[in-house]
Amino acid sequence: MERDYIAKVLFNPVTKSIIMIQDKKVIGGVSFRPFLEQKFAEIVFLAVSSKSQNKGLGRTILAHLKTYCRSELQIFDLLTYADNKATGFFQKQGFSNRIRIDPKRWKGYIKDYELSTLMHCVIYPKVDYLKLNETIEQQKQNLYHLIQVISNRQIFYSGLCFSEEVKEIPFDKIPGIDKEFATQIKNQYSLQLKPSLKELVDYLKNHPSIWPFLQPVDPHFAPDYDKVVKNPIDLSIIEKKVENLEYFDQIHFIEDIELMCRNCFLYNNKETVFYQSGQAILIAFRKKVKSMKKAKKLL
Repeated sequence: MERDYIAKVLFNPVTKSIIMIQDKKVIGGVSFRPFLEQKFAEIVFLAVSSKSQNKGLGRTILAHLKTYCRSELQIFDLLTYADNKATGFFQKQGFSNRIRIDPKRWKGYIKDYELSTLMHCVIYPKVDYLKLNETIEQQKQNLYHLIQVISNRQIFYSGLCFSEEVKEIPFDKIPGIDKEFATQIKNQYSLQLKPSLKELVDYLKNHPSIWPFLQPVDPHFAPDYDKVVKNPIDLSIIEKKVENLEYFDQIHFIEDIELMCRNCFLYNNKETVFYQSGQAILIAFRKKVKSMKKAKKLL
């Protein structure tokens, strides 16, 4: 801009200015034109001394401008044509290229400038722009306090303790784990694991030696079975547990298959066909698990 144009605008009686002085020298300022009937003001110039830039002075000057417009002029809208290199600065000060006031209020009142962007800022009546940093900090503290009230993130739980007696802790028994959340995690793991476990069940169902384990032991053929075997289980029970997503890890599934075979060994003599079937199933099962792990179907 030419000096004559700048001087003409600055010394126009309509134009008002807010200047910042340090050591009796002007280091920055803003010139603006209030349009009282139209209820907006146009920022014409905003400048800070090159030696004083990057110190937040531009933000401070605009804070005083917003306070003056709100308190003295009852104006709550600012417009400015920002140099394309300055749009980022104005965005940080609450300006936007989305003009939210009726064009009839400002068109024809302000001059259009090339290589610049028209930007709009709303001045909020209840915001103290001179204490904006303190206000934001107070809002952060209030928000943090609210989070503490509704959250348990500030609660610390003791670590997990394992010993020879306690080698495993159920997921939903870990201190701090919400039971509903634990159930969701379990179901997620169970769904991911179900295809692999189903493949193992189908493999065993097709094994020629599986016939003694397909259904619960008939008490007519083994009347004292429940006295010898305290934790009875068979493949039909295991299959239902797979379908009902009761296995959220492979370990418990493997333990149930091995328990099924151990029950067989506990009740039957080595010479019986039942005992031999249990051995065949256990060997085949372990071999299948090993091959699936190698193929990364089981982790």
